[in-house]
Amino acid sequence: MTAAPLRGADLSGMQFIFASHKHSDHLDPGTLPDLMAASPQAQLVLPLALVEHATSLGLPQERFRPTRGNETFRLGPLTVHSLPAAHPDFDDTPEHGYPFLSFVFEVDGMRFYHSGDTLAYLGLAERLRAFQLDVAFLPINGTDERRAALHVPPNMNSDEALALARLAGVARVIPHHYDMFTFNTMNVNTFTQQAKALGQPHFVLHPGERFVLTGRRR
Repeated sequence: MTAAPLRGADLSGMQFIFASHKHSDHLDPGTLPDLMAASPQAQLVLPLALVEHATSLGLPQERFRPTRGNETFRLGPLTVHSLPAAHPDFDDTPEHGYPFLSFVFEVDGMRFYHSGDTLAYLGLAERLRAFQLDVAFLPINGTDERRAALHVPPNMNSDEALALARLAGVARVIPHHYDMFTFNTMNVNTFTQQAKALGQPHFVLHPGERFVLTGRRR
């Protein structure tokens, strides 16, 4: 639905790349090989369960940084917390951990949550509240009977995303997972209206737009 403002080969000088799960809008075989070639020092952080799949895409395994989920580690200036995601289930195994992940990033005294694809499962709000998040990137596309019939995995809808933000005490919400695929989207204006009605600070970003956050708002 939306033209890409740049391609993988346009991104040079990257240090870290994060893939939350196997679906091609999160681990894109049309983007990552060129991106990693253009940024030869970049490491790819991904679920341990996806190492074999990512290698099959021609990606250099020696530059992978796998995580099982429920782990905390340092990458340069970043402290990274890998959290389980439910898409729609956890599907974790003792051998590989969780195949669907979310990430909390701590850098420069600020904390950011990128959900990947997930439902607002029991205990997630309490876990996120402990981080005192400055920004949460949350999906808003939800699901419906048509998408369920097509076996499209569900996400939070805008109501659920805003409820999670409120329970977790998130300072700002940036919505994602809309205007990508015609079969799996929603009108972001609905989210905007709901967020305004609830008094939830939020930003709606456009492809290619730069967003600069200059300090915590607590």
